[in-house]
Amino acid sequence: MSFDNQFRDCMPATLTHAGFVRTNAYGVDVASTDSASIKARVQFNRRTVRDSQGNEVTSEITLYLSPTDTTSGDVSIQHLDALTIPTAYTTHPTPIIRVQRHDDEEGLHHWEIML
Repeated sequence: MSFDNQFRDCMPATLTHAGFVRTNAYGVDVASTDSASIKARVQFNRRTVRDSQGNEVTSEITLYLSPTDTTSGDVSIQHLDALTIPTAYTTHPTPIIRVQRHDDEEGLHHWEIML
């Protein structure tokens, strides 16, 4: 079962994704100037998760993202990427804590992102 386009009906939010490029001389992560719009479901649920370094941290928001952007291009999410969430959900930048890829027998089904 690959991603069913009807699943997008459960994804009312549209996020902007920009891939990580590098860390500048001041230690600030720099995102790509190219961005893509991705359909997503935003859920508020507090839980303890492990970040990319293995530390236990609290996640406040979970995002479920479509495997393709709104122009049907494939999406690949990394923990240093920049995701812009609509202000209806949060008004402050929220770093990505954990990225989880969910596959089925045909490949990528959706992304689960913990913020």
